[in-house]
Amino acid sequence: MNKSISDEKIIVALLNTDSKTAAAKALGIRTDTLFARMQSESFLIKYQKAKDNLIAESVTNLQKTMNQAVSVVSEIMMNPGIAPQIRINAADTILRYAVKLTETEELIRRIEELENMTEGNE
Repeated sequence: MNKSISDEKIIVALLNTDSKTAAAKALGIRTDTLFARMQSESFLIKYQKAKDNLIAESVTNLQKTMNQAVSVVSEIMMNPGIAPQIRINAADTILRYAVKLTETEELIRRIEELENMTEGNE
């Protein structure tokens, strides 16, 4: 097993390519060497943590632009100079995502309550 390439370099390649084969090629190693390294539990833990961090960063970036997106769609919805169907579509978009966000927040609240109840019973 090729240990000369660090787990971190392999993880970066995996996160920045479309496939394990492409990651192995980018690293200049054989695919079976990459697969062998990926069998290690310590590697898998590092890889999962890196993926989780990447997702968390992406979510944070999306959340930073959410208000701007809502403002743009709201402007379209409120602009009488824009075709009615487009304004209706903008309103529908706002309503659908508002309902989805409300439902998600409610589910999170309920899960947290259940977790707190469970912790209190232990």
